[in-house]
Amino acid sequence: MSLTKCKECGNQVSTKADKCPNCGAPIKKKTEVGCFASIVIIIIVLIFIGKISNFFDERSKEEKRQGKAKIEDVFEKDRKEKKRIAAAQKEKQQEKFLETIEDHYQKVAILYKAKNYEGAAKELDPFISHGKLDYKDVEHIYNKVQINEIEKKVRKLPASKISENLKLYKKLSGLDPTNPRYKQKVVYYNAKYKKKKEEEKRQRLKANSDLELLNWRWSSEHGYVTAEGQVKNISGKKLENVEALVTWYDKNGDMITSDGSLIEYNPILPGQTSPFKVMERYNPAMQKASIEFKFMWGNRISTYNQKR
Repeated sequence: MSLTKCKECGNQVSTKADKCPNCGAPIKKKTEVGCFASIVIIIIVLIFIGKISNFFDERSKEEKRQGKAKIEDVFEKDRKEKKRIAAAQKEKQQEKFLETIEDHYQKVAILYKAKNYEGAAKELDPFISHGKLDYKDVEHIYNKVQINEIEKKVRKLPASKISENLKLYKKLSGLDPTNPRYKQKVVYYNAKYKKKKEEEKRQRLKANSDLELLNWRWSSEHGYVTAEGQVKNISGKKLENVEALVTWYDKNGDMITSDGSLIEYNPILPGQTSPFKVMERYNPAMQKASIEFKFMWGNRISTYNQKR
């Protein structure tokens, strides 16, 4: 039994007693908090602390957003002010130019007649910036000056620069559509450009292939058709059990039959060229044939065919 001291008389009294047996003074009992209650209190405190922390975090984020918005607003006002000032300056410059436009035109015309195309190009700048190429024959002079500048560039370009030449001659043809030389050059470099792109495509296909079909043909004799030719290993690794598979079609492109046979070299080593031959019974409807290579009982082998 636990004891406590009476605050009135100082006598030792049981903690379970309601009053002191000596003096009759009431005994104050200590409130006991259970383990569960303590946990609940701790949880409530932690939640409260978390809410306070979240409140300050959100407040900090909001302050940052407001600060960023204020900065953006300042920049936007500054940008608009600069744009307004630039527009006002341009308007003044345009008014000034329009007042003296004939003087500018006379300078351009004199320089152009003297074939001083570089000087004329500089004098044409304000006509371009103020949108006044339609003044008298300024646009005609501008086109001629442009042609002269482009002609200088194209003369310095070697013929091997196909894309650059094509681009410049297209510009020249647009500036002077009646010039037959420009048209011929556009046609010429268009053909060269197309050929170059086709060659680049072939090189990519070859780089991604394991075999190269060098040549092949098929013919019929004594009731059989024979397809034969040569194939080269361009993969950089040895290839085993390579099979040539030939398919025959009628004149409408419908398949008649197909057959395959291992190529002569097995394995075929990197850089090696192997003959192949495939035979099948002849059918009078056979008009076309295609060929591909695959591993026997396996996957198709990527093959580059230059004639394709």
